[in-house]
Amino acid sequence: KNTLRNEEIIDPNDLADEVFVSMSTLKKDIRQIDKMLERFSLKVGISTKKGVHIIGSEANIRYCISEFIFKHNDDIVSEELFSQLHEILLETMKKYDMRLTDIAFKNLIVHIVIILKRSFHERRVDYEEAEIRQLESHMEFAAAKEVLAVIYHKLHIDITDEVYYLTQHLISSKKFLTTNFTDENEEYEFKKEIQAILYRIREDTNVDLSDDTQLINGLAVHLSVAVQRLRFHMNIRNDFLDYMKNNYPF
Repeated sequence: KNTLRNEEIIDPNDLADEVFVSMSTLKKDIRQIDKMLERFSLKVGISTKKGVHIIGSEANIRYCISEFIFKHNDDIVSEELFSQLHEILLETMKKYDMRLTDIAFKNLIVHIVIILKRSFHERRVDYEEAEIRQLESHMEFAAAKEVLAVIYHKLHIDITDEVYYLTQHLISSKKFLTTNFTDENEEYEFKKEIQAILYRIREDTNVDLSDDTQLINGLAVHLSVAVQRLRFHMNIRNDFLDYMKNNYPF
């Protein structure tokens, strides 16, 4: 936990003393931790210069931190700062008519906090030119710029260079599109794929769903978010998984 969240050098001998184990036991424990970190493509390193540290990309380190926070309900920020970020994000979401679930909204605040923590130590996520162009093409890019600009104005914290990281999380958090699906000339992402799916359903089952705007909206959002998460190797977490397991065990 401390290795992920802090940048201070952690001496392996001090760590062994802190958890009351020998160095040989600590090394065994680290091997077990490495297995837990495998799905994030991370591992624990030990060196004289860096001490105990995490090896891996900055994006994966952030995903690992967020997963730890969501699973353990870990508080990494004061209530005052959380409230300020809540207000800033809420105002921007209203302005851009972005509709999020309560869970998605809270998750976004957590990711902003992670940005604040990691940026303080000058840790940034790098993007390829193609990824930057793709992110800038979304409406969420403008919303992300505004959120970071307001944070700078109100909190005097400059994290404006994190606009692409916040944009990708805004895109992957959306739950509803404002597109007019009843207009055949209206364009939206994955329109051709969704039309092909509905056509195949009609051909195979004789059920026509082409006018079901709620279904089309759900498919459009799901595909957009799923592809976004896969593109950037983001965590795929189903917030309703425990509910479904408990209520629909079959």
